[in-house]
Amino acid sequence: MTETNEISIHAVRVYALLLDRVATQEHGWVTANEIAAGAEVAPRTARAYAKRFVDLGIADLAEVFPAHRYRLSEQAA
Repeated sequence: MTETNEISIHAVRVYALLLDRVATQEHGWVTANEIAAGAEVAPRTARAYAKRFVDLGIADLAEVFPAHRYRLSEQAA
């Protein structure tokens, strides 16, 4: 992963959606398609940022059929 000094608006939208789920007491997992719809980004973009957040330890991943599910990690500060 390359380092960058800029943050994508898409990354902010995906993070904000995951954060909003915690703030509104909705601790449920969301699929990449739900992230895409709520963050108003393409499904491919939602999957890419969700995976990046998992790799960074910001989000948790549940690999369940038929789609992976994501949530903001409780250990992310």
